[in-house]
Amino acid sequence: MRVLVLAIACACLPAAAQDAGRGKLLYETQCGGCHYERVHQRAPGRSRVQTLADLRDEVARRAAQTGRPFTLDDLADLAEYLNQTHYRFDQGPRSGRELIYGAELMSAAEREQYRRDVAAAGEAGQSRVRAQHRQRIRARAKDRGVELSEPAGIVRK
Repeated sequence: MRVLVLAIACACLPAAAQDAGRGKLLYETQCGGCHYERVHQRAPGRSRVQTLADLRDEVARRAAQTGRPFTLDDLADLAEYLNQTHYRFDQGPRSGRELIYGAELMSAAEREQYRRDVAAAGEAGQSRVRAQHRQRIRARAKDRGVELSEPAGIVRK
C-alpha cells in the first residue's frame, strides 16, 4: 500500500513541476519587471495573501489590473510557481490548474490538444475555442458533482 501511494505521488510531481516551471517563466517575463522578490516576503499580518485561495485570487486580480491576456492556465501556473517558491500553502502534489478548476478535469493529452487548438485557431478563432473548452469543462464538472471556482478578476461574457 505504501509503495502504491508513493508511486502515485511521484507520478504527480512532474506535472506540478512543469506548471511551476512555466509559471516561473511567465513571472520573469510578464511580472518580474515591476515586482521584486521582497514583495512576496511581507510579514504575515501585512500580506493580503493568507491562504492558497487568497493567492489564486490575488494573482488573478493583479493580472486583470495589468490588462495582459493571461489564460486560466497561465494564472494557474503563476499561482503554482508563487506557492512553491514563496508562500508554500498546501504543499501536496496538486497543480495550480487543479486548484483553480477545483478538480482535475482534463488529462494531460486533452490539455495539450487544447493548447494546439488555441494556437491553430488564430486571433479570430481563439475566443470560440476557449468558450467551447469552458463548456466542456463545466459539463464534466457538473457530471462529477464538482463546483468550479474561477479566480476573482476573471469576467466571462
